[in-house]
Amino acid sequence: MEWFVLALLSAACIGIADIYLKKALFRQHSLEFLLSITFIVLLMLLPFIPQMNFDWSISLYFLMLIKVVCVSIAWLLFVKAARHMELSQVAPMRTLTTLYVFILAFVFLGERWTPSNFGGAVLLIAGTTLLETDKYIFHIIKRFKILPKRYLAYIFTALLFTAFSILLDKIILKQADVLTFFFVDYALVFSSYFLISSFLYGGYQDLLSTLKKSWKYIIGFSIATLVGDYLYFTTVANPEVLISLVTPILSLGSLFSVIMGGRLFHEHNLGVRTISCCVMIFGVVLLLW
Repeated sequence: MEWFVLALLSAACIGIADIYLKKALFRQHSLEFLLSITFIVLLMLLPFIPQMNFDWSISLYFLMLIKVVCVSIAWLLFVKAARHMELSQVAPMRTLTTLYVFILAFVFLGERWTPSNFGGAVLLIAGTTLLETDKYIFHIIKRFKILPKRYLAYIFTALLFTAFSILLDKIILKQADVLTFFFVDYALVFSSYFLISSFLYGGYQDLLSTLKKSWKYIIGFSIATLVGDYLYFTTVANPEVLISLVTPILSLGSLFSVIMGGRLFHEHNLGVRTISCCVMIFGVVLLLW
């Protein structure tokens, strides 16, 4: 299967996960939610352990540990900000990850874009911003001025750590198989969240309580994340694929979440939404030209 098809499918899963995320955060704190979903994903991966190969070098495990620290911080900061801010404030800023990844991939991996790649990425970012700013599209600057500075800092920091994590994905997957990488990634992330939760809060009691209260949303998010991440890791593992091209395609997750959430076909702001969809689709075509 072509790499961009896998990336598009991964973006669709991100869109589904976003819907469950919005529902779950009305009920749960960010750390409890992250602890629960990493636990569920780990349970789903357990049957595949016999197919995994953990014979890694020490340096590879060290890189994995750094990657997990980046992921843990990024997830915690982003989800915490998403819980305390409006989604229409948080979501458009996720597109900045593409810019961060482009710079890091250029510096550390030597990845280069063609003019059409660059144009496609710009259109995807613009389309995502149009789609997610909703009725406030003409008041973006004004709204940014009134954003909570604390949570705004959380978002920008989270996106930077996410970009470093994506860069490390590409480096590590040159040497590790996808399935083992996937398991080690979530095992370490879960361990870090569990230690933090146990030290600061209720540990396993919080885990059980969260699963009991929001199990439907957590399982839905976990399944979407499991499939989406596996497709993403498989795409990144392809040596011919530029990681800086995968990231903007994943921004289509916003389009899928809007469509699957049923908001695209509401009368409100339909013109802007339709334009943004067309811009994003054309951006994908140009990006892959």
